[in-house]
Amino acid sequence: MGKSLHIGATTRMIRVIVGPEPGQASGLPWLALAVLLLLVAFWHAAWAVGGTGRVPPTGFLIPVALAAARFRYVGGVMVGLAAGVLAGPLVPHDTLTGAMQPPAEWLIRTSFFLLAGVAVAWLFDRYRDVQIRLRTSDQAVQVLTGRAPAGPASRREYGIRRRRIETVLGGRGMTMVFQPVVELRTERRAGFEALARFDREPERPPNEWFAEAWEVGLGTELELYAVRAVMREMDGLPGDGYVSINLSAGTVASPAFREALPKLPVERLVIEMTEHTPVADYHALGKVLEDLRSRGGRVAVDDAGAGYASFRHVLQLGPELIKLDMSLVRNVDRDPALRSLAAGVAMLAAQIGADVVAEGIETEGELRTLRTLGVRFGQGWYRLGRPRSVTDHVARAAADVESGTPARS
Repeated sequence: MGKSLHIGATTRMIRVIVGPEPGQASGLPWLALAVLLLLVAFWHAAWAVGGTGRVPPTGFLIPVALAAARFRYVGGVMVGLAAGVLAGPLVPHDTLTGAMQPPAEWLIRTSFFLLAGVAVAWLFDRYRDVQIRLRTSDQAVQVLTGRAPAGPASRREYGIRRRRIETVLGGRGMTMVFQPVVELRTERRAGFEALARFDREPERPPNEWFAEAWEVGLGTELELYAVRAVMREMDGLPGDGYVSINLSAGTVASPAFREALPKLPVERLVIEMTEHTPVADYHALGKVLEDLRSRGGRVAVDDAGAGYASFRHVLQLGPELIKLDMSLVRNVDRDPALRSLAAGVAMLAAQIGADVVAEGIETEGELRTLRTLGVRFGQGWYRLGRPRSVTDHVARAAADVESGTPARS
């Protein structure tokens, strides 16, 4: 404890001497005054000890070094000259006899003070260069990794954004809703997709909240927070179908998710992995997914067809479900090209033993066409059910039982 306090105090003293951080006020006139007082004090001391012949005036190096450290070359040279004058012609060789110093003696001494001032200024310039380079490198790493941008204004904005996500992680501002996943031929509910909703400012889509969380280094934390929220509510959902949760590859491969996996009811879970999120290491991710499957869990590829490497991503993950992106579903009944793409995804799914879930079905024509193409499951507000809270789903399920309609919301 004492050692760390001593080191901290020394570091603060060096920073005061070396100069302010970039953006802070400079000057410190009191230090200039202290240097002046030291010069006068050592001049009096030189007289008190009997002159330079008795004790060399090396004490003048202290104010020279202080001035050079704080004010660099200008300070070192000016105070070096002042020290040379004070310790030279203004101090006798011997105060008792009144003998003066030979000019060569105080000229040599003045040169020594000047060289000392320049040397100290050079050393502290190098120290400042190292500080600046380290600080710049650290800021660059933070910018590249998304932890923090550079610049005071950007750092303030970063702090605001991070606190916004931390507020959500503190239990304020996020709720979960559940959208039915329906078997298209029977229109019976097969499961639910869990979707996050945010009721805090700024008002924006959920994907932008998660994107911001990743930008401030809290992406995994927010995704796992959503998982815990789903765990608290999923037992209240009607029926015994599965519940799918959207997670990025980074979260699934994280130590936090691997640690939580044994505690999750994975036999009812489908992990949806979006292909918009790059996968850095498919081998490492595959080991986590293997563990998930060994416990009864399943994997879905979300937004298939919407990314640049869709089919490669699908083949690498070998999912049990492939979710057909709504951009391929919208107007699929009227666009031959979209039908061909959707049919291609359905054929790929059949080859690898997976089922297709079509997202965003909004018309009767889209529903009929997808059935014809062999798409087994679907989601959409049209007839299939919109996202609702658990309470609303329970009430809707009770109404379905009374009316004798299929179990869907």
